[in-house]
Amino acid sequence: VCGALHHVIDKNPFGLQVLVDQWPDFTSVICRPPLEDMKDPEDPYTNTYFLFSKDPQGLRHFLQDPQTVNWKQQLQIQGDYAAGKISTDLQYTSLQPHEASYVNDQWILGRNEHSLRFVERCIQTFPSISVWKKGVDRPIAWGVTDHSVEIRMGYTLPAYRKLGLSSTILQKFAETHQKRGYPIYGHTAPDNKASQAALSKAGYHQRGRWILWNCHSQKGFKA
Repeated sequence: VCGALHHVIDKNPFGLQVLVDQWPDFTSVICRPPLEDMKDPEDPYTNTYFLFSKDPQGLRHFLQDPQTVNWKQQLQIQGDYAAGKISTDLQYTSLQPHEASYVNDQWILGRNEHSLRFVERCIQTFPSISVWKKGVDRPIAWGVTDHSVEIRMGYTLPAYRKLGLSSTILQKFAETHQKRGYPIYGHTAPDNKASQAALSKAGYHQRGRWILWNCHSQKGFKA
């Protein structure tokens, strides 16, 4: 909605209208063309609404007003949800060694006894972040750093995805590393679009590629 408001202020070439749920203490903003300009019920390009809200419940009532949205048409709704208002009962803290099994069980490069010991040692030694939600008996998201200062092993429980938790964790790691003079970096699998999006949202940029070689001993090998 910020870009739409910019055009409204700057000559408003599309004649957009700005609506708020209440004044002056509004929590939701909608920019849209005048209802009378949205004459074609099959034209979602014209019938476009831009919105921002800090109050999802209030937004629900706002959108139900027929003077706000014409639901009898094909339309597009584009908007932002205030990340800071997604939940007020989250706590960010460091992981504890006894929580290493949560990390190890979801780490695609782990899931064995050796990796469990490695995760425990990383948690004991290096910065880590976990997200707790009131009423849930385990962390709902986390990230760990290792002996190369890499940010890795990030995971969010399926029920809490698309809430920006991964990006927030990455931002917190970046702040910590910057204060300590550490390099700020991590890696994702080429097909892990969700992690790539989280890194990008947190301000990270792609630089080269991460490569892993797994070398196995050969019994009876002679030089």
